[in-house]
Amino acid sequence: MIIGNPKIFAVESHADEWHERLSFRAWGWFVFHLGGERYGRVMPWGTALGCSYDAVVERCERRGAHVSPLGDGFAAIQIATMVERTIYDTDREGIRLGDFDDHAISEAVYGRKLLMAPDGDAAFDDGSNVLHFDLGSKVRLIAWTGSWEAPYYRAMRLSEVFMDADEFYSVLQSWHEAFLREWTIMPKIAE
Repeated sequence: MIIGNPKIFAVESHADEWHERLSFRAWGWFVFHLGGERYGRVMPWGTALGCSYDAVVERCERRGAHVSPLGDGFAAIQIATMVERTIYDTDREGIRLGDFDDHAISEAVYGRKLLMAPDGDAAFDDGSNVLHFDLGSKVRLIAWTGSWEAPYYRAMRLSEVFMDADEFYSVLQSWHEAFLREWTIMPKIAE
C-alpha cells in the first residue's frame, strides 16, 4: 500500500502476515518516499509494523509540535551532517551548527521528536534517517542514507522537501486509517 506522491512525500508499507498483538500488528516492511527517493528497508518479514504504526499515530497527534530553530536557516546537508554526527559519533567534541552544540542538537532532535526515522524498529536498518520540522503552514522534511567518513561527512543520498502541512499530515493520517482498516479485517495470528 502506498499513500501520497512518491515524487514528493509518500508512506508505503506491505504486510506479509497480520497479528493480534498490537506491538506487532503485522510483519512486513515500512518506508518513506521523499523527493523520488525511498528511505527504509524493503524486505519480506523485515520488521514488525506496530512500532511504525504507533509512530505515525503519535506524529499526527503532535501536529505542530515538531518545531525547532534548527529547521530554519541551515542547508539540508548541514543539518543532516550535524544530526548524524550528534547521534552516531562517539567523539562529539566540537560539533556545532550555528549556535547549536551537540547537546542542543540532540535536545532538538529527541525533545521535539524531529526524527521520524528510524522509528525504533528494524524498518530503517538500511541507515535511513528522516527529519520533520513543522514550519507554520509548511513542513520541511530532510532524509538521508549515508556514509559518514571523517573529515568530510557527506551523504550518499540526501533529499529535502518543503510541502503544505495539511498535505503532509493528510498523507500520514490516510496511511494510518488505511493500515488500521486493513489490520481490522485481515485474519490474524493469535498471540
